[in-house]
Order: sequence, then structure tokens, then C-alpha cells
Amino acid sequence: MFSQLRARSSSWISAVGVVIAAISCTVMIAATVIGLLGVIGIRASAEFADKFTQLLSPIAQPLLVVSLALIVIGLIPRGRIPIALALSGGVLVYLSMFAVGSSSTGAADMTGMAGMSTTAADPVSLAMFWLGVAGIGSALIIAYQHK
Repeated sequence: MFSQLRARSSSWISAVGVVIAAISCTVMIAATVIGLLGVIGIRASAEFADKFTQLLSPIAQPLLVVSLALIVIGLIPRGRIPIALALSGGVLVYLSMFAVGSSSTGAADMTGMAGMSTTAADPVSLAMFWLGVAGIGSALIIAYQHK
């Protein structure tokens, strides 16, 4: 009884972490869509994404850290492999959003996503971001697959 409750609550904790992470990563997702549209020749406006970036920038970094912590906490009962995958994926997502491709003013970047522009996304940071998302997704699939 207690183990079922613990397993169910851990899956809910991970699910809440995934939803919060998706909200905090909206800018990177928008940058990917705008970049893909640009590759196929469709010019897309980034006005909405830029406005959303301005709204989200003060809370994006702490929101991402909290969401990644919730994902890892939810995976604790599921074993070492999902935890390792989630941690490595989380580090890649964090670095892609706040370290790689940012402007060189480190103090300004620590306050939010000051160096991030959705109109000119860095391909390296986008690749790191999606590798991190794949790592987190793999962790969740491994942890919650039916046996």
C-alpha cells in the first residue's frame, strides 16, 4: 500500500516538474520552430516569443532549476539510470539556455535570459537543448515503462 502511494506520488512529482520545465523552456522551443521555418524559407515573426522572453526572463532560471529538481526527486525510487539520465539531460538544458550562446556579459546573464534572442538562435545551444530534452525523456521512459 505504502509503496504504491510512493510510486504514484513520485510519478506526479516528475510530471509537475516536466510541465514546469516546458513552461520555462518555451523560449528555446520557439527558437527551434522559428529556426526550422527559416531553413525551409518561411520568414517567421518572433514578436510573440520576444515578448514572452521579456515576461519570463526574471523567473526562467529559478523555474528551470526547480523543475529539474522535481524531475530528479520524482525519479529517486526508480533507480540510478533514470536519475543519471535526468541529471545529464538537465545539465545540458540548463547550459544551453543560460551558458552557451549567451552574451559575454556574465553578470548580466545571471539575472535572467539577457543574452538569449529567439530571432537568432545559436545552433550549438539548440542542439544541446534537444539532447538534454532527449536525455530527460529517456529517463522518464526508462523509469515509467510497464514491465
